Amino acid sequence: MNAPKLVVAALLLLAAATGAFAQDYRVYFGDSYVEAYVGQQNVAVPIALHNSQPVEYIHLIITYDASLIRPRSVAPAIFFQLASFDINTPGRIEVELERDLIPPPYVPPIPPGDTIVAYISMDVIVNDLGRDMGTFIEFIEDVNTPYPDNLLLLSNGYFIIPPQLVLQRGEFFIFRPLYGDLNLNGDPFEVGDVVTFVSFFTGAIHFSPRQMANSDCNRDNLQATIADFVYMLRIINGDPDTLLFAPPEPIDPDQLAQQLLAATAKPAKILDNYQMISIFLDSKEPLGGFAFSLILPDYIDRVCGLALGEAAGNLLLAYGETEGLLKFAGYSMRAVDLPSGVFKAVDIQVEASRRLNVEDFKVISADFSDAHGHTTTAAYRLAVPLEDEQVYSDIEGELPIRIEPVAYPNPFNSSVTIAYGIDRIERVSAEIFDILGRRVAVVAESEKQIGEHSLIWDGRDLSGNTVATGVYFCRLHIGDEEKVVRLQYLK
Repeated sequence: MNAPKLVVAALLLLAAATGAFAQDYRVYFGDSYVEAYVGQQNVAVPIALHNSQPVEYIHLIITYDASLIRPRSVAPAIFFQLASFDINTPGRIEVELERDLIPPPYVPPIPPGDTIVAYISMDVIVNDLGRDMGTFIEFIEDVNTPYPDNLLLLSNGYFIIPPQLVLQRGEFFIFRPLYGDLNLNGDPFEVGDVVTFVSFFTGAIHFSPRQMANSDCNRDNLQATIADFVYMLRIINGDPDTLLFAPPEPIDPDQLAQQLLAATAKPAKILDNYQMISIFLDSKEPLGGFAFSLILPDYIDRVCGLALGEAAGNLLLAYGETEGLLKFAGYSMRAVDLPSGVFKAVDIQVEASRRLNVEDFKVISADFSDAHGHTTTAAYRLAVPLEDEQVYSDIEGELPIRIEPVAYPNPFNSSVTIAYGIDRIERVSAEIFDILGRRVAVVAESEKQIGEHSLIWDGRDLSGNTVATGVYFCRLHIGDEEKVVRLQYLK
């Protein structure tokens, strides 16, 4: 970085004499307008370049309002042999990018045209402005330096510096969410917002950043959850929007896992290649809603329909299927006649080219709400009717179940328990890793029988020392299957 700066003065006259500055060179922040909501993290601000000749080297100094936003990092959008940044000074970012270093391989310069060269990842550090607010991100020239701070180096060795280089500032606009306004018409908690939320849960639409911010109806900082939707329905049906209902006490997921029974369903005879897979839930309290995203196996030809189980109470059902991803949500308009305990939530009827295997279906998200619109916990399992339909009326006992691993308490400060269930004899091993991927501890390794099991990590590493506060991952191997559980240790 120092060598190009030292020769700036020597090259200015040469560059001016050759007319290198007569071209158009602009550095700007994408579309010069970035929108974010209070408290949002990892907002991507693009640094864009418009150049008339190939460019090999870029050096920029950028300023921002450190009381409103804070940078996390600067990530190149294209390949550079040298890419460095400095964000240690509040309100100031220094970026250096270069493509012509020696030794090889040779990296060609950035061609003429419009190119996003890097992204700045920014966090909005204010949580309540009292109003919407805009703030500028700008390029500056430091009067205390004897050479230009913002410059480009062309492939022919000429420098382009201010004022010939046009530096266009951008506006970072921070808005306050209008909770409940999902269709962005300025009128929250009305029927159009309900339709929009249902469309989101069925995969028909994706939320914009403003819709995502407005979706946190119950203000728990978890956006677009089924609990937010249930809370919206409660307000529409006359409950006050005052968050008077206290969230329930945390539910022990291990108890739920142990009490989730394999219910003995008696479905109608399945004809031809139409088959059924069911999802059972176990909840300690009445459920106001649930939402699932389910990856379907390749041998599913089509989804014929979904139906709520007989014990699903006063729930309604919405679903959508796109490119093998099935999304569905059960929700109640009012907090009456809601299901709890062990019950069948939904039957999914599909047309398949072969017999269904429950292990071929992958649940990528499961979300639950209590009666009042607070996020809660429930255990779930997938089940396929047995091949011999005569056993439906003969089975009286419990069937083996596979339960997804859960950790509690989490965060923890002394020890954490990871509970899981298996439906056949498997060899189980568990290892703990830190966020850098280093193995910290080996928790268990043995053969386990069918049923529910748990393992405990006491927060110590392989040497017996207590680990540092932070995020860790438990990698659980169950036979050929691998599950990862995120853990947070607090001293």
